[in-house]
Amino acid sequence: MSGKKSMFQVIVLSLFGLFAILGLIFFATYSSKNQTKDIGRVIIWGTIKQNVMNKFLRQIREDDPVYKKVLYAEYPEYNFEKKVTDALAAGEGPDIIILRHENLQKYKNKLFPISYDTFDRRSFKDRFIDGAEIFMSPKGIYAIPFAVDPIVLYYNRDIFADNTIVEPPTLWKQIPALTAQMTVRDKANNIDIATIALGGFENVTNAYAILATLIQQAGTNITLYDYNSGTLSSGLVGNNADKAAKALRFYTAFANPVSNTYTWNRSLPSSIELFTQDKLAMYIGYESDLPLILNKNPHLNFDIAEIPQVDRKDKDSRTRTYGRFWGFAITKASKNKQGAYQFTLNMLQAKYAKMLTDMLGISYAQRGLLSKKPEDPLKLIFRNSAIISYGFLDPDPEQTKSILSQMVNDVISGQSFVNRAVNLAGSKLQKILSREP
Repeated sequence: MSGKKSMFQVIVLSLFGLFAILGLIFFATYSSKNQTKDIGRVIIWGTIKQNVMNKFLRQIREDDPVYKKVLYAEYPEYNFEKKVTDALAAGEGPDIIILRHENLQKYKNKLFPISYDTFDRRSFKDRFIDGAEIFMSPKGIYAIPFAVDPIVLYYNRDIFADNTIVEPPTLWKQIPALTAQMTVRDKANNIDIATIALGGFENVTNAYAILATLIQQAGTNITLYDYNSGTLSSGLVGNNADKAAKALRFYTAFANPVSNTYTWNRSLPSSIELFTQDKLAMYIGYESDLPLILNKNPHLNFDIAEIPQVDRKDKDSRTRTYGRFWGFAITKASKNKQGAYQFTLNMLQAKYAKMLTDMLGISYAQRGLLSKKPEDPLKLIFRNSAIISYGFLDPDPEQTKSILSQMVNDVISGQSFVNRAVNLAGSKLQKILSREP
């Protein structure tokens, strides 16, 4: 009996000891989690609205006081580059900039890439969608992505119904027939109601992104990046020129006045204006264009679909849409690289990426956040579009737009055949790239 009692006592005492140890472990873990470490003053600059970033930073500070000295300043896009360049040169610039991938090449020499020793290639690819790899380079990761703004198709339900058309097109090859049916022209061949804004450049809102989408779907890109060597080359020359020519030939066909697909010309208002005026059946725009459209015409009866694709019978075709990728990038001139580094890596947390992206009203760049299909049909369209979003590294967006504009205008004015226009544009682009350091 006494043996049994002593055994019982041993067990009880052992359990008390175990609970005491577990309690100490819990207390130590809990205490360490709540001993926040100040990452110091971290200054972020960007073009995102001040009130949006203030709200975001306020919420993450409530979650973790470690961010209490993280501050944000908004600058208008038209002079953002100059502000950053001048400030960094004077040693007074930000620790982090919120970077759009289109500007990566311009800022690359001012950025501090995150080493693959800290965040390896495999982990990056597992966490982010394919298009986000645009921030990767042989030197490291130039920005931690948090969002993508994909190109989608907005369509006017009333104009479709007036023509007894039930659904928006899923393939580009369906659009010529729709154009012949839906475009309304007067006796002088003036366009009263246009079907789709394709064929011009200056008055086609997002022409840059639309051409990039068509060229990507054709199997190439405006520029091509070699991840092994880190070199950038024109995607409109050599064997790829024929693929780009297919895209350009399709794009410019809608500006031909003697064709039954004629639906666009230079005299029309911008495509977003015409769409909100109820006079354009299909508008190609970013996800972020939705609030703008609603603001311009709250009564417009429209819906949204994924961008049409090339028929998969074309062996070179790829399922693509253009997307703008956003990320946090550390500057070389940062006076608090450790704090900036910690903040940037902390933004890998899905809860923070989701919070900021939801505030911006665009799509997630993390696979985990996109893995579950939303029940809302509209969110599903944006989600699917985000997954197939890709961009390209642009050496100088303004010069590239000028080159693309000239390429389109040379064809629609009859000054050049399609193949020659593509080759000329490709050569001009290659000259810009050859000047890159």
